[in-house]
Amino acid sequence: MFLCAVRAATIVAAIALIDAASPATVSGTLLSIGAQERGIVITLARTNGSPAAVTVGSGAVVRERAAGGDWRTASIEDLKSGEPISLRIDSRGIAQEIDAEYELVDTRAVAFDDGYLIGADGVTRKLVGAAARLSTIPFGAYVELKTDGATGDVFDLAVSAHPFASAASRLVAVTFEALVPINTPPGSTIYLATNAQSWTPNAIRMNPEPGNKWTAVLELPAGTTLQYKYTRGSWSTGEADAAGSPIPNRTLNVVAAGLSQAVNDTILRWTDLPS
Repeated sequence: MFLCAVRAATIVAAIALIDAASPATVSGTLLSIGAQERGIVITLARTNGSPAAVTVGSGAVVRERAAGGDWRTASIEDLKSGEPISLRIDSRGIAQEIDAEYELVDTRAVAFDDGYLIGADGVTRKLVGAAARLSTIPFGAYVELKTDGATGDVFDLAVSAHPFASAASRLVAVTFEALVPINTPPGSTIYLATNAQSWTPNAIRMNPEPGNKWTAVLELPAGTTLQYKYTRGSWSTGEADAAGSPIPNRTLNVVAAGLSQAVNDTILRWTDLPS
């Protein structure tokens, strides 16, 4: 957080102050926090693109959380430039509640150049605010990113040579849906075999659905990679390519942010059956 003294005349000339006629909630991204005669003033870029300045009440409650997590009590000093915030203001136009909610992403750095970070999840993200001051990120370093859920911009991050414990503690509900060949024998049961279950061919029993589809839901650690294949209970009845040869392992990159993910696969044929 940066705290800078801003002259009241400059603020009034450039930014419309929130007053009693304003809406009860003002949302946007934090630009600065300044000390003025009236007290602390937060300047933010509203979601419509226009800037605004809001005076903060002396007893204002500040809360912060990662999306899907629990709110925790924070302070003005915890807020970062570029962070998405929502201010609840009273009839006098004074902010009495400040909520800051962000997406937390754990990944590894693949490239870092000119204020942009490419992660191992394949996403290119722009660094803004406090994060934009970082001059270097080592290749392959583990990074934990606080991002604006609306834009994907990174406003704060931590860098480590080791995985962050928080990444393993967050689980994503992944729904696997497999479309099986029309010649799949009646009475067959489809299974999901993965490297996480030591490639046991009948490790995870799937559920039949209309339209020759089978589904299963697994809770997997956020940001991890899973290898898997489909079988009818054994490797001799596993899935094959169009020529009848066993296929390479399927790979899933579990999302680093979010609570759920959907996977839709098509099984071309079975190893033991003609096309």
